[in-house]
Amino acid sequence: MKSSVILVSLLFCLVSIAASRVRADVPVPPRVLAPHSIDEAWNVIRLATANVERLLRDGRSGEVADQISLCSAALRLIARTPVPGIDQIKRDDQTSRAFRAVNLIARDSMAGNAQGVANVFAALQKTLQELAQGFEKKTLDAEIYHCTEHPDVISTDAAQLCSTCKRALHARRIPYSFIYVQPDSPTVRASAKPAAPLAKGNESMITLQLQSLGGKPLPPSEFIVTHMHPVHVIIADEKLADYHFTHAIPGGKDGEYSVTFTPALDASYRLWAAVVPCTTGLQEYAAAEINSSGKDIAPLGITDTHTASAGGYQFQIAFPSGSRSSLTSQAGSLQMMRLLVTDGAGQQVTTLEPFMQAFAHITGIYENQQTVFQLHPTGGDVLL
Repeated sequence: MKSSVILVSLLFCLVSIAASRVRADVPVPPRVLAPHSIDEAWNVIRLATANVERLLRDGRSGEVADQISLCSAALRLIARTPVPGIDQIKRDDQTSRAFRAVNLIARDSMAGNAQGVANVFAALQKTLQELAQGFEKKTLDAEIYHCTEHPDVISTDAAQLCSTCKRALHARRIPYSFIYVQPDSPTVRASAKPAAPLAKGNESMITLQLQSLGGKPLPPSEFIVTHMHPVHVIIADEKLADYHFTHAIPGGKDGEYSVTFTPALDASYRLWAAVVPCTTGLQEYAAAEINSSGKDIAPLGITDTHTASAGGYQFQIAFPSGSRSSLTSQAGSLQMMRLLVTDGAGQQVTTLEPFMQAFAHITGIYENQQTVFQLHPTGGDVLL
């Protein structure tokens, strides 16, 4: 299979990663992990199991463990909630079987046993149907609304406003993957206009406009804040030789933002607005051209490389199999990436300082230059 990812850019605050795993960190509402009411508990189970179904349809069983684990706290709350007319011994048996199934699904997911995941998940769904007996339908189907600025503000009433900021609440969503999400249909479109023609070495002010597909302006309140900002911006020239990562500043009108950068080349540039809409809870990258030539971008002809140097540091990418071809030949499968950072003396770098709530920001741009993903490191090593 032809290689997809052709560029990985690393942004470091002080120094960066030493042999750590990287993952996307799409935000999860905090009370998903600790539901306070039976409505919330069933909402978590409904959303998480729907995400498992999607992952199984997409052949991504290796990611199911993270999703199914979200059910544990919800199941504990359900197990403690008496149901009139239902024998408690029967309920204990049901919850016990549900917990065993969750553990087995997680085990098979981490072991790469896709068929085992599917089989046990089918059994779990039957057990959940039994466990749902005695609960009202409005509880089982409850929609939970929360404030994206104050996620502890929870309601089952869509019309309620946040008690702290008085903003409208949004339906709570759980991203179906914590690795890579792709909306069924993008919900955000972007346009970008420079104040003056781009010129090499001159700072340029870009007016960025973000709208829904229906043309509704999208202010910052329509996006979930990630890494301290609601709208992050990636800018690169058509040959991916000049890369910039920044964030957008809200302008005077709803849906209007300002972005500044200094191009290093006299070239056409493309901008991606990285946002997480409140309505979906899924990461999107809305693309816009800046002074485009209007011509199709020619193939870049980039050769594979696993090493780079910058600022006196050496960076090396490695994959579990030890070769890059394993990543590109297994499209859609879960892969681990490890980064090794060494200083000028060849010593591993382990002194880290966070930048925008992460120890590194890793951007990949696919060969068609239409698709972008961003990853951030996780794991014990990076926390040393």
